[in-house]
Amino acid sequence: MNSSSAPLRFTQSFEANLKDLPAMLKFARTHIAKCGFDVRDGQRFEVAVEEALANVIFHAYGDRGGEVEITVCYLEGKGLQFVIKDRGFPFNPLEHKVKLDKDLKLHEREVGGLGIPMIQEFVDRIHYERQDPFNIFTLEKSLRSN
Repeated sequence: MNSSSAPLRFTQSFEANLKDLPAMLKFARTHIAKCGFDVRDGQRFEVAVEEALANVIFHAYGDRGGEVEITVCYLEGKGLQFVIKDRGFPFNPLEHKVKLDKDLKLHEREVGGLGIPMIQEFVDRIHYERQDPFNIFTLEKSLRSN
């Protein structure tokens, strides 16, 4: 997609609220479609990004509101990376995950806590770091060779 050595990067900022979630997902969906994922991988990647963004919207800022910055980086024909950055409360979601028991029926499950295991299942690499004052959550998906 890019003939130079530097990967393509696109960054956009949004208000961290439900009203802006459709615009965030449109931004993500556009880049996922351009990258060339097969339908299943593209949909799974989009769901993972949506879950990560929903976590920022519902948990990062509490009642005070804030902003989320999304950077998309094309990995030179090998895949796509989303970096989700916020100034919310410090929180590493990878330290608070629960094991996903796929055998439990929906009504037997506790509410919440399934987002991170689902994200991990849908992407190839997931990373969190805190660089004050930012939470930085990275999701990466590789293109599969057919």
